[in-house]
Amino acid sequence: MASVKPPHSFRSFEEALTSGQELKERYGVSTPAQLRALSAKQIVNEAYTQHHMTVDGYALTETPYESYRKGVHNEAAILHGYNAEESGPFIMFAHANLKNYEGKIRASFKEYADEVLALYAPATDEEADSYWAQIYGAVFFNYPHHCLDRLAAQNGIPAYEYYFSKHNGRLGAWHSGELPYFYGNIPPVSKVFDDGDRALSKTILGYVTNFAQTGDPNGPGLPPWASDEESKTVLELGDRVEMTDEKYLALYAILDRMEGWE
Repeated sequence: MASVKPPHSFRSFEEALTSGQELKERYGVSTPAQLRALSAKQIVNEAYTQHHMTVDGYALTETPYESYRKGVHNEAAILHGYNAEESGPFIMFAHANLKNYEGKIRASFKEYADEVLALYAPATDEEADSYWAQIYGAVFFNYPHHCLDRLAAQNGIPAYEYYFSKHNGRLGAWHSGELPYFYGNIPPVSKVFDDGDRALSKTILGYVTNFAQTGDPNGPGLPPWASDEESKTVLELGDRVEMTDEKYLALYAILDRMEGWE
């Protein structure tokens, strides 16, 4: 969420006020106390309408981007990253093809759409779907990590960014697919995971343990993980574990201009 404009789970204070009023009207109440008196069963589905961050001047006084730009932070070091197929669960029912691809790009990028269409010009329905999945993931998930890396560098914070690309029989490289590896939850017997997955998890746990102890994930027996101040390289965590080029830099440059990155 460190990009100039947080891409998801965020709304303006004005939008929050409107949403709050609509919430009260849905349940026929007029005060916060009456809202709190509603049962969990009644309001459980409101998690989908009320989960957004809001700069309200009290709990959150400014966006993460604004805070980092001022040098306001608590981190001494950062370990973070994104997955190869972040968009998987989010576009499951909104795939692209040659017929709707350009419209999706123009709706998302407005006056910058021609630049994106020049970067990602599909010739088949399959390419259109693949490009849209990559672009969606990059905009909503990957790019904020790219921003966080650069903001960290501006503040003198070492940041270690990963790119998780391991596929398996379940989530694999979808959004949150790396979590079983980071928490060491790969079962010893499985029809989904194999010894390659267990080996990768062991490597990741080595990095995480080192980072927790010293602020640096590097250590004996582990492939080198560089802290790249320009966020042009990331550590790939997959069938191979090694530094690799960040593949979305051209798209990120367009997003920088769209958002007014400084």
